[in-house]
Amino acid sequence: MLPFIFHLLAVPPLLYWLTKKLRSQPLGGIFLPGLLLKIAAGWAVIVVFECYYGGGDVVHTFRQSLLLREILNDSPLRFWQFPYDMPQGDFYYLYGFPDLTPSFIFICKTTALVSLAAGENIWLISAWFSAFAFAGFWLLGNELCRRNENLKVPVIIAFFLVPSVVFWSAGLLKETLLWGAMGLLFWAVLRLAAFLRNAAKPAQSTKPDRFGKPVGLGMLCLFLILAAWILFEVKYYIFAAAMLAVAVYGLLQWQKRLWLTLIAAIIILPLLLWAIGQLHPNLSPDALATAVHRNYERMVAISDADNLIWLDLQPDFISLIGQLPFALKAALFAPMPWDGGNLLRKLTGMENLLLLLLIPGIRLHLRGNQHIAELIAVAVFTATLAAMLALSSPNIGALARYKVSYLPLFWLIVCSGNRFLRTLFFQKLKAPF
Repeated sequence: MLPFIFHLLAVPPLLYWLTKKLRSQPLGGIFLPGLLLKIAAGWAVIVVFECYYGGGDVVHTFRQSLLLREILNDSPLRFWQFPYDMPQGDFYYLYGFPDLTPSFIFICKTTALVSLAAGENIWLISAWFSAFAFAGFWLLGNELCRRNENLKVPVIIAFFLVPSVVFWSAGLLKETLLWGAMGLLFWAVLRLAAFLRNAAKPAQSTKPDRFGKPVGLGMLCLFLILAAWILFEVKYYIFAAAMLAVAVYGLLQWQKRLWLTLIAAIIILPLLLWAIGQLHPNLSPDALATAVHRNYERMVAISDADNLIWLDLQPDFISLIGQLPFALKAALFAPMPWDGGNLLRKLTGMENLLLLLLIPGIRLHLRGNQHIAELIAVAVFTATLAAMLALSSPNIGALARYKVSYLPLFWLIVCSGNRFLRTLFFQKLKAPF
């Protein structure tokens, strides 16, 4: 009860202060409504999982975090080492865990740490998770809007209004941590790139930047490391896709001449892929193909036939590459409204249909585009992650949740490049925001 009373007394004044302080930011007008919508979506996730899934991931994570709180209260060192190096007396805790994979342990430990401030209250813990997810993409959205004011409405639509994005990136889910970490990582990369550009052209730097100062720059690096660590701990393949996108962005920023960029890419990207493969045994090409095929077969075995994405996948890298176009199509546009299923699936289908209808209106001006590096990096991240997720998780229902890791960026590409939306609505929509 005490944490609830504390939040009730402390949070409203804090939100009021933040709303006033952030009003001058490009997305300052949507800070409070966007945050409240994200928190409400997180509470809706709890209700849906309790009523529809009978508990599922949300309840399992919360219950295991309570067990970890017992260890944390007794010894922070034992808490950090669990379950890999424990005293003999701690082994009884293992019987309460349905899953001992590193990613599940990580999110349970994170939940236990958040519960220090929120108490053992699932609603408050969910609100903190949702606030972290919102903060990451709110920072990223502001940075994009500072670079191009025409992105304001596309950012608001893609990051804060698409129903499946709002819902599946909120509450006590792995995707919520991923969402916040991705936003924080990409924001930090853009800020560091801006700092390096200003450092190379000191005479053109007219506006002081707090992240250009040593302390601010150090904090920016800490944010980047923290975000990368969270991504790697929760889902290592999303970390790998993000690092690939950051490398592509860095190459395009470093060299403006295409032929030099291609030479650098031929030399550097294979080294990067090799280095990523050393971080996790499943990230080397051969091991990746085997792991993807194993996950595909496991998902096929436990899924209904009408809920599957059928692929002719074999446990080798050549087969994986050959199935990429089919996996990419399914990852971006499945299901459709006429595919049947429950209410959530039909709503997802309507959203996919709208996205598909917006695609033909895209007009991207590549020649002379100052933001071509960002555009290509986003496309690399979206395509890589979408294909990998569809190959390894060919269940349409599961993919509707997992695709939140790349869906907002895909929506951003579509909305920002759609000629119809840009000419008819965006100028009129800018005023309210």
